[in-house]
Amino acid sequence: MSSEAAVAHVELLVERLRVVNRQIRRCHQRVDALCDAQTPESDGEESIPGEQCEQRDVEILRSLPGVGRIVLATLLSEASSAIKARDYHALRSLAGVSPVPRASGKRRAVVMRRACHLRSRS
Repeated sequence: MSSEAAVAHVELLVERLRVVNRQIRRCHQRVDALCDAQTPESDGEESIPGEQCEQRDVEILRSLPGVGRIVLATLLSEASSAIKARDYHALRSLAGVSPVPRASGKRRAVVMRRACHLRSRS
């Protein structure tokens, strides 16, 4: 009798996991669509001669190692002022990738920055 109850419980858990996986996939698709909406569409138009072609923020942030879709969306939402101002040091501090050097007269160590947004840490 107890094995039947365990099987029924596992079947219920499997259904819940399927629903959660569908929701996560939908959320990832929406985040990707929102990030893709921030990238410029190339319509085949050539740029004016003498003008530099600039990369967009989303393309640059996507190219950073360790930045996935969740960290990218978090950076775009929470660090928008640093991105807009092109403040490289503030962006590194917010993401937690700027090292913190600690030195004394005898020893020098570089540690990970702990004072940053945990959601944007890559």
